[in-house]
Amino acid sequence: MSSSSVNKAALKLFCHTKGCDLAAHWVHGLRLLALKDPVHTVSLQQFVYEKLKAQQELLGEQGFHALMETVDTEVVAQLQEFLQGF
Repeated sequence: MSSSSVNKAALKLFCHTKGCDLAAHWVHGLRLLALKDPVHTVSLQQFVYEKLKAQQELLGEQGFHALMETVDTEVVAQLQEFLQGF
């Protein structure tokens, strides 16, 4: 028996004994799961900043600047604007 089947069986038993709506309980569980998704829990600015900083540390100052020179100037401008104050 798969864990999915076990979860559904346990949910049916819980809902049967508690008299709840199975669909509503299932949707509630999905919402709770979605709230744990990094898209809802991690700051995009912080994430981008940390990734760029890690690349800078990995490549060194000169290597990072050489890499950034290959990036479209509009993208660099947008990144700078996005990360302003960080």
